[in-house]
Amino acid sequence: MQQNSGSDNTTVLIAASEKDPASLNIAEQILKNYPFSLAMEKFQGAPVYSYKVKDRNIALTILDYELVYAQNITEFSPHPELVVFVSRHSSASGTPTLSVHTPGNFGEAELGGMPRKVSVSPAAAMVTALKTMAKILSEKKLAYKVSYECTHH
Repeated sequence: MQQNSGSDNTTVLIAASEKDPASLNIAEQILKNYPFSLAMEKFQGAPVYSYKVKDRNIALTILDYELVYAQNITEFSPHPELVVFVSRHSSASGTPTLSVHTPGNFGEAELGGMPRKVSVSPAAAMVTALKTMAKILSEKKLAYKVSYECTHH
């Protein structure tokens, strides 16, 4: 993760996949609940939606391929300070869970991605996401757990 330099604005990129029904649903809910507008530019042929919050530019794009193959996401311009991948995930226990994790593979890439590569963990952003999800679940009285996924791949 690189910090933008020489700019008052930073970009957070939310990436979804049209190949993943959960990812697409999450992206649609974000677009429905926040005042994003369709930007003129595209990313790899995909539409880009934008929304400004304080000093942050939030961009959302829906890719036409699975997110595990999005290693080139850093080609997005302006270079994002943070990339958030919204996607499905299954817990081993089957417990309905909203989780955050750092993508990557400690070993071989059996489920996609690149072997022996793990992304930088944006700890503060991950804690904020967990706290926000827990607050929303409590307010809406939804029977989900919120957790870090520590055993990814």
